[in-house]
Parts: sequence; C-alpha cells; structure tokens
Amino acid sequence: MEVSHENPRSLQAGKTLLLTSFITLGFFFVELAGGILTGSLALLADSSHMAGDCLSLLVAWFASYLARRPRNIAKTYGYHRVEVLAALGNAMALWVISGFILANAIERFRRPPEVLISPMIIIAATGLIVNIICALILRRESKGNLNVKGAYLHVLSDMMGSLGAIIGGVTMKLTGSYWADPLVSGFICILLSISSLRLMINSLNILLEGVPGHLNVNEIRLELLAVSGVEDIHDLHVWSVGSGMDMLTGHITVNSQNQNQVDDILNQASRRLKEKFNIEHTTLQPEQKT
Repeated sequence: MEVSHENPRSLQAGKTLLLTSFITLGFFFVELAGGILTGSLALLADSSHMAGDCLSLLVAWFASYLARRPRNIAKTYGYHRVEVLAALGNAMALWVISGFILANAIERFRRPPEVLISPMIIIAATGLIVNIICALILRRESKGNLNVKGAYLHVLSDMMGSLGAIIGGVTMKLTGSYWADPLVSGFICILLSISSLRLMINSLNILLEGVPGHLNVNEIRLELLAVSGVEDIHDLHVWSVGSGMDMLTGHITVNSQNQNQVDDILNQASRRLKEKFNIEHTTLQPEQKT
C-alpha cells in the first residue's frame, strides 16, 4: 500500500495565517501613522514589527499553500520543506529588523526627541489588543507546525513591543523624561532575537535531517527491541520532512523464517511507533537471524 505524505495540518494552517495577515496589515497602517504623528520610536519599531509580521504571515501562508501541492516524480516527498524554509526565513528576518531598530534606539538614547505621550499610549494599547487576538488565533496551529510557529513568534514579539510601548509611554508621562522610548525599543529587539533563535535552530535541524527534538533514538530502539520476535536493530534513521511529519527507517533482525510471522512482527513494530511516538511513516527492512 502506498504511503501518503500529505500533511493535513497545512490546510488549516493556511486559513489561520491568511486571516491574521489581514488583521495585522490593517493595524500596521494605523500604528505607522501614529508613530510618525507622535514621534515615538517605540511605535515606529512596533509598526516595523507589524510590517514584518504581515510579511511573515503571508510568506508562511504561501509556504503552506505550496506544501499542499501533490508530490510528483521529481519531488517524491512533496513540498513540505518549503514551510521549514519559510520558518527559517522568518527567524532571519527578525534578526535584521532587530538590528535596524536597535541602531536607531542607540542614537535616540543619546538625544531623545520629544514624544506625544497620550496618543502613543492609546495606539500602543490598541496594538496590544490586535496582537493578542492574532496570537490566540495562531496559538493552536503553532504547536504542530514550525511554519506557523515562526509567524506566531513574530506576533508574540510584536505583542511584547506594544506592551513595551505602553510601559514606555506611562514612564515618560510620570517622569517627564523621553529616554524610556528608545530604551523600550532596545528591549523589544532583545526579545525578538531571543525568541527567533530557537526557531532558527529547529528549522536548521530539520533541513540537516537531524532527529526531531521531541524524539529520542534510544527510546525508539528499546521500544522496537521490546517487540516479540525482534532480535536486533541497526541502521536506524529518524528525521522529519516537515512539522508533524516524522520519518523512520531501519533494519531489524527477526528470529523467524516464516513470512507470515515476519509480517506480523513488522506490523507490531509499526503500530508501536505510531502509538507511542506518533511516527506514521516507517520503513522497516526485516533480516533473518543467521
């Protein structure tokens, strides 16, 4: 029987990403105008994050669309790695955005300009609400899809940016000092860099066909050896084509010459891998004990 390599999570992920991209785009224009009118770098930084969020959401949506394309003779696993590439691209984009904003924050910290504080707080509070809504929409799908996870991290960092802008605005209102605006912007950049680092590591691990972080090869080996009739296992490889699409191949030594018994051992082994580790795509090569 031919094994399907279709990822059912990609369709729902695409719908979620498209919805949040439209919400984010709408508020980007509001926050950009607010940052220009109030003179707040924190708002401009947050609007830059919003623009990055919108772009990352659209890229992630397009990646999920490509991932649903049927596999063919040239792409026997399909296009699922496109989602991983999009996640890696989002992580790298966060670093670029952070560096640009941090450079401006350092310059403004030396000579803080005057900021219209009250409008800044109102716009930042509205942005916080928008980001919370988008984060709640993306949260569920982000647990099982690295592509959505990248977009989700963008939104979370932007949510922290809005919260930071509010704190900065309140601090400026209470102290009358405008240094809080660039300071908050720098703090946002640090959060962005940290949140994107894990995403980058996970993406590279998939592209390098490393063992998925939630799986342990030794545990898998012990589980296979616990199957009645399995004497040994070697050439065991575990990797992931994309988020939620773990693969396994290996050679198992069996203590039976009967083909029906061998088939039963293979079925038991595959069933255990699916039930305990959620690995549905397995290829086990039986070898008779000599």
